[in-house]
Amino acid sequence: MSDDLRSLKILIHGDYGEGKSRLGATTPAPRLIIDAEGGSEFVPGSKTYWDNPSDPPPDMSGSGTCIVRVANTRDLNNVYQWLQRGRHPFISVTIDSLSELQKRLVDEIAGTEQLSPQDWGSVFRRGEALVRQFRDLVYSPVKPMLCVCYLTGSVERGRAEVRVGPYVQGQLGSTLPGFVDIVGLLRTEDTDKGERRLLYVHAKRGRTEVEGERGKMTSVPWRTVAKDRTDCFPRGVIDITVEDGKEPVTIETMMRHITKTLNDREEQAS
Repeated sequence: MSDDLRSLKILIHGDYGEGKSRLGATTPAPRLIIDAEGGSEFVPGSKTYWDNPSDPPPDMSGSGTCIVRVANTRDLNNVYQWLQRGRHPFISVTIDSLSELQKRLVDEIAGTEQLSPQDWGSVFRRGEALVRQFRDLVYSPVKPMLCVCYLTGSVERGRAEVRVGPYVQGQLGSTLPGFVDIVGLLRTEDTDKGERRLLYVHAKRGRTEVEGERGKMTSVPWRTVAKDRTDCFPRGVIDITVEDGKEPVTIETMMRHITKTLNDREEQAS
């Protein structure tokens, strides 16, 4: 079934504890999880560990998930080189998370010192290059990836307009959504059906209160950063709550939905 799926590049952002790591481990198997946070330890299913990224990827017989822990950008570059050459068994890769990798990059550039403007430029260029390199794996002429998934935290920014967007530093927070097909904000909310875990793929808008001059509260526009380039989820929200007796919504089932929707549209237009 996986061979028939349309490829997908997806960014999922949300607060800590919302379940990003678990969702990021539901891409089509065999999948690789690049773990910079230690959040992959408790993802469900059988797991294989890639202990040294300088060595070739391990055999994935009998395992759907491979976890490689990266402590620095050298480890990450080694992983990327194996993927770029096509010398691997994977069809999906998840980076968990960009937020943590960017912190590692800042540490490597400046250590504990404050970043200079020139340093921030280097962080942006290297961070954006990382995102683009992994994105382009879906176009590889050697062994294209079926899915590339990025995970980050969420953060509120702005005063004239408050945006809830991916937690990465500097300009990358603005350019990052443009590299992917879907940007989803993962949130747990109380609804009339009880507590639900929801993935928003359309922007939500409203107004919120911020503290202005002299402590005076001011009402300003508020919106979430979300996106569905495929236009396959008209409601703009995907309920991924795990329930007994129901097939869970995974990134792979989302990809099946996207593939069917796009195929149906093309058939109707022909």
